[in-house]
Amino acid sequence: MSKIDKFVTEFGHEIPLVQGYLESCGDFALNYYKQQDYDHGLIQADNQPMDFSLPAKDWVNVSTMIHFMGRFGLLKKRKNAIDLGGAEGTAMRLFKAAGMVEEATSVDIEDFSAQTGGNFFEDFIAFITNMNVYPGANADRIRDSVFRCKNVFDHFPNQSLETGLYLDFPNPPKLDHDLHMSALDVTGKYDFVTVFSCFEYFDLDVALPKVREILNPGGLFVLQGEYWWWAVNSTGILGHFPYAGQRLSFSDLERYASEHQPDLLDAIQTKYHFYHQGKHRPTITDWFSLARKHGLRPIAVHRAQAKRHHRLDLCPPAFFKMPWFDHREVLRDIHYLNPSVTVDDLLTSAFYIAMEPI
Repeated sequence: MSKIDKFVTEFGHEIPLVQGYLESCGDFALNYYKQQDYDHGLIQADNQPMDFSLPAKDWVNVSTMIHFMGRFGLLKKRKNAIDLGGAEGTAMRLFKAAGMVEEATSVDIEDFSAQTGGNFFEDFIAFITNMNVYPGANADRIRDSVFRCKNVFDHFPNQSLETGLYLDFPNPPKLDHDLHMSALDVTGKYDFVTVFSCFEYFDLDVALPKVREILNPGGLFVLQGEYWWWAVNSTGILGHFPYAGQRLSFSDLERYASEHQPDLLDAIQTKYHFYHQGKHRPTITDWFSLARKHGLRPIAVHRAQAKRHHRLDLCPPAFFKMPWFDHREVLRDIHYLNPSVTVDDLLTSAFYIAMEPI
């Protein structure tokens, strides 16, 4: 860390640099930019067989979405459904296997069929429905991946890690349609549209009208997304104090990186602008306004507040106990950029919003 012990923002605010804070973020903070491809919109399919780690995380996401929908009386069998940005198609396969949709479609720009051929998904369901009986380091690693993901999206923060994982899959996990194209090129009409942790790649002023276009009257759109205002979002932009990416303007962030992380400056610039293509960093309130602007009516919302984060040793609830952390100072900086941000936003790791067409 630089010998300079503070950073002064363009608004004249002094932010103390916290000794050891960046290191507390672990390898994610120190190595993320070097380990990850800068194009977040693509996951390259390399034709190697996929293990169960990625679909296991999708299982957690589907489980929490089912719980969310159930809480608000939105669970019913849908005639036809599509998951936008569905990668290998796990989410919609699980909805089909659970008997919640009659016709299941998944769309992703990449084709993962070479990695998940044969009985991959049948074997996957056999694994997750009997996960605790599988021995060995590989099974332990996948279980750990499930539990870490569950800590971010969990609706049951004070219960066992197994609680809330959906396990009733009486039907085969078959897709009726596996489309390989941009989600923005989808046509047709659907009764149920889902998105899991990929809308941050899109310009919302383009993506939300597309959702409205393909939704049938009386249809349902359910979005699960990462939250920009969470201390360690998927951009991986971190500094020597909490919420560096959130509380600095882009010009300040560039100046901060030039002074303290010059080797990561190019990566930070790229990561910052991938989020909603640099146009939006919405709060829940902003999401409601954007939805209505584009013909969608929000009807249910849930904030997930992680009890720990696999990217970070200190999650926001722990920040509040630290002598060097003052949420008022963080919000003071952020409010110059977005005055609607609240303490709840600082604690929200992910969110769910259900919408219907107006």
